[in-house]
Amino acid sequence: MKKGIFNAVLHTGESIETNKVLVVENGIISSLEDKLPPDAEPIDAGGATIAPGFFDIQINGGAKYYFTEFPDERTIDDIYTASLRYGTTHLLPCLISSPHETVLKGIEAVKNYKENIIMVWLDCTWRVHICILIKKGHMW
Repeated sequence: MKKGIFNAVLHTGESIETNKVLVVENGIISSLEDKLPPDAEPIDAGGATIAPGFFDIQINGGAKYYFTEFPDERTIDDIYTASLRYGTTHLLPCLISSPHETVLKGIEAVKNYKENIIMVWLDCTWRVHICILIKKGHMW
């Protein structure tokens, strides 16, 4: 279904638009128009700001849980949900200097999570160990 979002401040990355219609088709932005297309469902944004989401490339925890302490999908969901409130749509959960078993649990949780999680960030003390783990076939 096509939707037309109007009455918004739109940050495109190149300009700020205030008198345009953001057209969304099947959940994907398809165009920026001067007028509402006749086949689009109108959505009044009430003057809200619309901008691309942020990427957080090293986040340790959410509102309730800390990923190093609880390296599971529940914690990733807590981090993701808490981050969305502030405009972060993609993130890399970070494990801080953890035992091998914790790292593997964290990697598995990231692989299984359903949302916009790109990969897991392993803190600097693991950089030395990453090559060893890859050679032993323990990574992805």
